[in-house]
Amino acid sequence: MHPPREEVAGIIQLSAFPYIKLNKVKKWKWKLEASYENYQNIKLRPTYKKLDDYKYKGRFKDLICTPIIAETESELGLTNSKFLYNKDYGFVFLEFNNIDNSKIILELVEL
Repeated sequence: MHPPREEVAGIIQLSAFPYIKLNKVKKWKWKLEASYENYQNIKLRPTYKKLDDYKYKGRFKDLICTPIIAETESELGLTNSKFLYNKDYGFVFLEFNNIDNSKIILELVEL
């Protein structure tokens, strides 16, 4: 699942992008640049932390998922995100706590 980047969901461009390292790395950083409406060329510095797998009770079936917590620093402030990754379906849950204090949740509900 790739997050939408248009209309009201465009604000998530200023948060961490759903990203996983499939090796044994538990924590990593990334740098990228993003723009949204009046916010142009914002330098994002997300830090990702991979937690232990657990059974996620999704809407269409239970899945073993790897949770990833991301905290993104920028000149605008701090955002937090949570992603759930399943080896068969990819990202099945995305939660973005945005710079404007809004929250956007995306969940895979059917295949």
